[in-house]
Amino acid sequence: MNVIVVFKSKDVPSFKYRVNSNYTFHYLYFIARKKLNVSADKAIFLVVNGTIPLSSYTIGQVYNMHNTDNQLTIEVIQENTFGRDLKK
Repeated sequence: MNVIVVFKSKDVPSFKYRVNSNYTFHYLYFIARKKLNVSADKAIFLVVNGTIPLSSYTIGQVYNMHNTDNQLTIEVIQENTFGRDLKK
C-alpha cells in the first residue's frame, strides 16, 4: 500500500510525496531534508497532529494513527540547533 504524505512548512511551499507504507518514519526525514535542501547546521522535526512519531514506526503505522482525508499530513519544523555558519 502506498501512502500520500503532505509536507507542510512555513519556509517553503508544501509538497506531496507517495511513499510505501512499509518504510520507516525515519525515511521521511531523509526525503524532507533532500527535498527541502536543509543545510547541515539545521535540524528538522516532523510533527504529525502535534506529536513527533518514533522513527522506528512504519509509515503505515503512523498513517493508521493519524490519517485525515486519506493522506498523512506532516508539519516540517526547521531549527538552527547545531551552531552558526562561520562562512558568513
